[in-house]
Amino acid sequence: MQTPEKIKALMESANTIAIFGHEYIDGDCLWSMLWLGKLLESIGKKISYFTPYSVAKSLQFVPHREEIQTTFDYGKYDILLFLDFAGYDRIKSFTQEKESYFDDNTLIIIDHHIGDGPASTDLVLKDQSASSNCEWIYEHIVWRRPEKITPEIATYLYLGLTTDSGNFMYESDSVRIMHNALWLIQAGADKKRVLQNIYYRNNLQMIQFGNTLIQRAKQAWWLLRTYYEDEELVTIDIDKEQADYWFHTLRTIAGPKIYIRIRKSWNTLKWSVRGNGEIDCAALCNNVFNWWWHHNAAGFGIDRFQDFPSGITYIVEKIQTYIQTKQ
Repeated sequence: MQTPEKIKALMESANTIAIFGHEYIDGDCLWSMLWLGKLLESIGKKISYFTPYSVAKSLQFVPHREEIQTTFDYGKYDILLFLDFAGYDRIKSFTQEKESYFDDNTLIIIDHHIGDGPASTDLVLKDQSASSNCEWIYEHIVWRRPEKITPEIATYLYLGLTTDSGNFMYESDSVRIMHNALWLIQAGADKKRVLQNIYYRNNLQMIQFGNTLIQRAKQAWWLLRTYYEDEELVTIDIDKEQADYWFHTLRTIAGPKIYIRIRKSWNTLKWSVRGNGEIDCAALCNNVFNWWWHHNAAGFGIDRFQDFPSGITYIVEKIQTYIQTKQ
């Protein structure tokens, strides 16, 4: 990993920068991209923004979202910048069979997830203990330019903190995140606007879909799980971010130590794993499926499962076996 000073110097010396957010972009990734991009634009840089899929409906209130493109041009850029992710597989519609383009360009990663980035770069800034990329940017980058923290910027840095922490439910280091949240509110962050747009603006389709997820929920031992298929979301016209709102709600059920949301996307099973603090979700996902994220929030994906029910059974059994060995 490089020092922040070296990476800061590289970004300041560049003229054109492509900023990438991971697929199914969330609030933390979105505002990491836009805040840093707007900061660089303010000092004369030409910034282009890319992510594989359109911004979720629940994030349509975020300014400048329309600048993010879902098709990459493979043009000439001085720097490629990955924010809130490290692996090529998180933007695979851009990188698949195009790895050499990314290998041959200057690539900088600013991330907070556990795990290694692409071997093609050592230009990596990581704080794996940060609750969100916005928190990491605030603590390690923003303090260098405090005059840039307008109320709008503070609002959307706060957006990253609250969405990636499940509205402050996931983090064990509550002093750190609450200190940062307080500072952002004092800097003018509109907490009410964030809460109204992220947590308090449901439509009837979302409520009905939530009932479906609750009916599908099963608790075995102290593992609670539910599931859905992407095709269902298309039918009722809601997106993944809206669907996952109900996963946060299921985590309020007392008793389970692990909460799992299974999503079938084409022939891939994508799992979101959340814990109550007793089980290290990152270690579980790494040991069982070679994926990393955070202590209380992790995930993984498994390809080529045509039979959805048997895929769920297989993965649940592997997780239960792993947890039993840790008791």
